[in-house]
Amino acid sequence: MKKPLLISFVLFYIVVVLIVGYLFSDNNALLLVIIFSTVMVFILIGFLIQFNYKRINDKIDYLEKGNNASYSQIESLFSIFSILKITKPLPAFRGWAISPDFANIIIQKILEKKPGNILECGSGVSSLIISYLIHDKDWGNLISFEHDKEFADRTNELLKSHDVSGKTIIYSNNLINYTIENEDWKWYDISLLNPDIKFDVIIIDGPPAFIHPKSRYPSLFLLDKYLNKGGIILLDDCLREDDNNIVKQWMTKFSNYSEEWFNTEKGTYQLVKLS
Repeated sequence: MKKPLLISFVLFYIVVVLIVGYLFSDNNALLLVIIFSTVMVFILIGFLIQFNYKRINDKIDYLEKGNNASYSQIESLFSIFSILKITKPLPAFRGWAISPDFANIIIQKILEKKPGNILECGSGVSSLIISYLIHDKDWGNLISFEHDKEFADRTNELLKSHDVSGKTIIYSNNLINYTIENEDWKWYDISLLNPDIKFDVIIIDGPPAFIHPKSRYPSLFLLDKYLNKGGIILLDDCLREDDNNIVKQWMTKFSNYSEEWFNTEKGTYQLVKLS
């Protein structure tokens, strides 16, 4: 029972007992108080049972959701290991890194598209997964933007340790300023890209949200010209309100894209360039 309700319950009991004691004789007052107290005890027990029953059900629901989420991630890991010829232990998923279910979607989409070139915004575990895939299948190349040089260096070392670095380039430059829709943004330096290069798959998992509210909003404005017709964009973290709203705003401004939602741990949108 919540504290304010319990206090109100006790105060009501005290007030009624005082009124009974004032209005009735000692014997009648005692009998009425006993009867009233018994009724109140049963009411209190009923409230406590109902409250604890709800708490228990809420806890069970929470545990079931957690178990289902964990099962989904384990299932995705099995799928990843069944497809890729992984030779060494993988770094940790989830948290700041992508979750296994998003990694699994990346793999599925790359297998479907058989891309010539892949662009990734934000490096890490995803870079390793993609590098394994294009190394095993001998498809295309991966270009990855990373604004944190230390993190980019760690990712490069990770790729080298797994012997899959040959077809991956990680650009580790500071974010630069852009003006989009009369607002200032910090985003990756696209001048590093060959203006003639086109991508079939673009994965957006950066910049981090702490850089700027809706930090990924510039992505489509800056990368649309680099995406082939029929190419796809995968945007992670869309359970966050800002990132979800980004996609909604994009869809009002870019009529040549379709959207599809994937119910992953962090929420994923796929955008397909129609023309």
